[in-house]
Amino acid sequence: MKQPILVAGANCQEISVAAEFTEGRLDLCPFGGEALVTRERDGDQLVWVYQSIVSGLRLIDSLPN
Repeated sequence: MKQPILVAGANCQEISVAAEFTEGRLDLCPFGGEALVTRERDGDQLVWVYQSIVSGLRLIDSLPN
């Protein structure tokens, strides 16, 4: 079930985004439409896709010296 939330857009304009977990992935659907951003775990990384841009964060156990 998609639950709408309000967030600020580029110009601090409110936009409505629905979030839904699908097959272990978080889909973010602006204005209740199709998923525009997805986020999911892949091993020790958090991978998110925005249109055709793929980014990720790697889990670390401690901060570097």
